[in-house]
Amino acid sequence: MLQWILNNIATIIICAIILLLGILAARYLYKSHKAGKCAGCPGCSSCDGSCCNCSHSSQPVPAENEQKKH
Repeated sequence: MLQWILNNIATIIICAIILLLGILAARYLYKSHKAGKCAGCPGCSSCDGSCCNCSHSSQPVPAENEQKKH
């Protein structure tokens, strides 16, 4: 097992970096979308909020505590 890891260490490191970048990108998109920001369309100024990624861009999403008060 140790020999296999040593033989493939470069591949393991590259895969770990790609996985980390994918997780960070997904986290960024999730937080942007949750905050009501445009999270992916190329021209938010021209999409008028009709694309699926910008559907909340004109109205920020209220926090959980604010929703429970009403």
